[in-house]
Amino acid sequence: MRSYRLWIALLVVAIVFYTVGRLDWAAVGAALLEARLVPMLGAVLLVVFPLGARSARARFLLGAVGHAEIPPSRVAAVTVFGFSLSSLTPGGSGDLLRVAALKPYGVAAPVSAAVVVYERVLDVAVMAVLLGVALVVTLLPPDVAATLLGAGVLVLALGVVGYVRWQPDPGVWMSNLPERIRAILPPLEIARILFRPAVLGRALSTTAVVFLAEALRPWLVLVALGIDAGFFAAWAIFTLAWLAGLVSMLPLGVGSWEAAAIWAFQLYGVDANTGAAGAVLLRAGVTLPAMALGVLSMFMLRRAVGDDSAAPPTEQDDG
Repeated sequence: MRSYRLWIALLVVAIVFYTVGRLDWAAVGAALLEARLVPMLGAVLLVVFPLGARSARARFLLGAVGHAEIPPSRVAAVTVFGFSLSSLTPGGSGDLLRVAALKPYGVAAPVSAAVVVYERVLDVAVMAVLLGVALVVTLLPPDVAATLLGAGVLVLALGVVGYVRWQPDPGVWMSNLPERIRAILPPLEIARILFRPAVLGRALSTTAVVFLAEALRPWLVLVALGIDAGFFAAWAIFTLAWLAGLVSMLPLGVGSWEAAAIWAFQLYGVDANTGAAGAVLLRAGVTLPAMALGVLSMFMLRRAVGDDSAAPPTEQDDG
C-alpha cells in the first residue's frame, strides 16, 4: 500500500512539474486580473444551497434509521463539517469523522458509518452519471449524443421499474460476500431500510438536486473568466479535476487537482494559461467556501456539545 502511494505521489509530482513548466505566469496573472467579480461571488454564495440539501438528505436518512430526534441545526453542522473534511483528506476519507461527531447524539457507529458511506456512494454515482452526460453532450456529434442519452434513459427507467417491482433483499447478496467484507458492512436491518425504494428514491433525488446546483458553480467560474464553454463543459472540467484529486489520495488533491483542471480546460479548447487561472478560481469559488463553512460548523459543534453536557439533568418523577 505504501509503495502504491509512493508511486502515485511521484507520478503526480512529474505531471505537475510538466504542466507548470508549460505555463506563462504573466498570462495566468493577466487572466486572473480580468476575471469578473459578480459571477465569482455567485459561485461563492451558491455553496449554501447544495450544503443545505446535503443536510436535509442526512437528516432524512438518520430519521429513516431511527434518529429523527437530532435537531436539524446539529445535523447540518455535522454534515457540513464532514463534507469540508472530505476536501482536505486523502480519498475524501474525512467524511467518516461524521461518525464520531454523531456519537454524542446517540447514533451507534455502525449506523452512522452506514449512512455516511451510503451518501458517498450516491454522490459518486450521481456525479459519474452527470460527468458521462456532460462528456457525451460536449464531445460527441449531436445525433450520436442523442442516441446514447436516449439509450441511457431507457436503461435507467427499466432499472427503476425492475427495482421497485422486485425490491431485492440486501441480505441475499450480503450473505454471498466474503466474511472480511461482511464485517465492515452495515447491520442487515439498516441496509434493508436504506435500500427500500422510497428511501433510495428520495435520497437519489436529493443527491441529483445537490449536484445540479453544484454544477452551476464551475459554470459561473467560467463565466467570470469569459470562457464560453457552456454548462456541461464546466461540469466536466470540474468533475475530472475532482476525480484526479480523489484518485491521487493526496490531501486536498494538491497538484493533481490543478493539473487535471488545466488539461481538462485544454480538452475544451482553452489554452493552458487561461486554464491555470480557471483552476485557481475553481479552488477559490468552489472548494474554499465549503472549507470555510466546515471550520465554522466545527466551532458550532464544539459549542453545541459543550452546551449539551452543561445542561442540567431533567427531573424524573419518583413514582
